[in-house]
Amino acid sequence: MEPAINRRLRSGSTSAHKPAFSMTPEPTGNPKTHSGSCYIVDIIVKSSRITTAGNPSRDHMSNERTALAYIRTSLNLIILALLLLQLAKYVVIAPVTQIETIQHLKDSYEKDIFNQLVSCRHTVEKFSRPISAFIFSISLSILATGTIRYIRIFQCLSNVPDIFESGLPFQLLVFLGIVIISSLFIGKVHGSLARAGKVKSQTPKVEKQEKPKKPKGRAYKRLLYTKRFVNAAITPGGKRKMNSNAK
Repeated sequence: MEPAINRRLRSGSTSAHKPAFSMTPEPTGNPKTHSGSCYIVDIIVKSSRITTAGNPSRDHMSNERTALAYIRTSLNLIILALLLLQLAKYVVIAPVTQIETIQHLKDSYEKDIFNQLVSCRHTVEKFSRPISAFIFSISLSILATGTIRYIRIFQCLSNVPDIFESGLPFQLLVFLGIVIISSLFIGKVHGSLARAGKVKSQTPKVEKQEKPKKPKGRAYKRLLYTKRFVNAAITPGGKRKMNSNAK
């Protein structure tokens, strides 16, 4: 008797429940020529579920990098606008204003230079603020564009329909195995370094107090014998007497 799943596949009754994505290629030709393993793989593919196709984390990271590029460009333009204002104030306007305090300019050449500096100061005062404001508005528009783009792409990536794939239990086992092995390896290395004194351990290190070794040998006995006497006089022929402090 022919299995029920073969009759359904040949009659096309499963076409309405076809997933959006399949790991197995589409069957071509007569279904009778395929072995039972193809149908088993098809059942596993349809019954194992993961979230999305492709690599969602890679897409989200790419979206974040693009948003950071927009923010970086906006900040650079803001710095440029502030730099233009500061240069106009401290390089042109302030020095020329200080020169105006000089009242006695006898030479006509000096007067011409002073008039040119004053005209330059008026030009800088006239155009520095509008140009800085224009650059600042461009930076804000770039920041708004990057923010809107990031939100829209994030919504599109979050609303991707689910698909069906296989291999989820195997991936979970591999992940847990890597975590366990890494934890054991890190603990072993940290313990070895802590015992060697290379890193600070959480538990205080108790130093062992070794007992002093009692010296032995002929030289030690000779030293003990000489400690029993003390010279009574430094002059030649001085007599020796017992050392009362010797043990």
